[in-house]
This record gives sequence, structure tokens and C-alpha cells, in this order.
Amino acid sequence: MLANRGEIDGRRVLGAGWVSQLAQRQIQRGPNDVEPDLLKGFGYGFQTWIARPGTFHMIGAYGQSLIIDLYSHTTIFISSIDEEVVAKAWKVAYGFLKDLDQKQEK
Repeated sequence: MLANRGEIDGRRVLGAGWVSQLAQRQIQRGPNDVEPDLLKGFGYGFQTWIARPGTFHMIGAYGQSLIIDLYSHTTIFISSIDEEVVAKAWKVAYGFLKDLDQKQEK
């Protein structure tokens, strides 16, 4: 639903504008903010972490992460309590999204 900007099976459930705002930085993290390494450089949206425009994260306790990219309609779910595994999974996820960006540019 979120990857489709608030629609499920062609039916509007959330306003597209609200979902777009959800995926935008509302608060920019400061250089002195204490945050886990995985969140360095992220901004904060509506209960979401924003790494780049149009891509947002919902991050739970114990390694659960949901990454949604509005441009490619991609949803990635990561679940691991091991921080090293989560860091590797994020690296793979962002590599995948970067590859999608490059394909769209061609």
C-alpha cells in the first residue's frame, strides 16, 4: 500500500500527498546527534527515517526494518537481531536500489 502511494488494488486508502510527505525529511539530524551507525546521515519524517528522497524506513526494535522506495515500488523487509547481519542486509538493499536507479536513468 505505501509503495503504491496509498493504494491497494487500485483503491485509494491513504492520500497520495500524505504518503509523499511520509517519505520526505521533516527533521534533519544534526552532526552532534547520538544515533546508531546505520542511521548516520538520515533525516526523520512522519515516524520514518529518510535516507534519500522517496525512500523511507520503518525501524523497529531488535533489527526489524522495512524499506520502501516509492519510485521503484519496491518494499524490502529485514529481520535480524544481529546488528552485523542487519548492516550487511542494508548494504545489499541499498545496492539493489542504486542498481534500479541506474537502470531508470538509461
